[in-house]
Amino acid sequence: MQITRKSYIFLLSGLVIIILAVYLIILPLAGSITSLSKDVYDQKITLEMLKKRSENVANLMTDYSQLKAYEQLLNKFFINKNDQLNFLTSLENTATKNKLTQELVLQEIGQINKIKEAPLEIVLTGSFTDIVKYLSEIESMDYYLVIDSIDFSKSGNLSGGLTATIESKTYWQEL
Repeated sequence: MQITRKSYIFLLSGLVIIILAVYLIILPLAGSITSLSKDVYDQKITLEMLKKRSENVANLMTDYSQLKAYEQLLNKFFINKNDQLNFLTSLENTATKNKLTQELVLQEIGQINKIKEAPLEIVLTGSFTDIVKYLSEIESMDYYLVIDSIDFSKSGNLSGGLTATIESKTYWQEL
């Protein structure tokens, strides 16, 4: 009977040690492991977001450098504020060269950020051929002129010429 009682005490004490080990060591470690697993997952999500941000920054830098290459080309679209008189003089010279009577009507200038939109009405009187030559020449100018509409009508004088009314826009900025 002695052996059985010792076995019983040994078995009971082993069971108590196992239960104590589970409650004192394994369960707290399992909680720590779960907490660490959640932290690792959160860090992984944060790292992926940072990676996407860095990719976005790299893409933005690439886009910026590509746009920078077009800066001079884009600046040609705008008439420098100090170059407005040269632009209008060029239009006058082109009309005179093509034997046209020209009237320029600069309308109210609108502001878009740092860029000014200047609507310009050009009224030309002369032959159809001369008007077409004029349009061809202003197209090849260094200045950028957006033509919205062209209306042709018979000229009121006896010469049999045409009057062309050109509604256009230019964009001005201080460079």
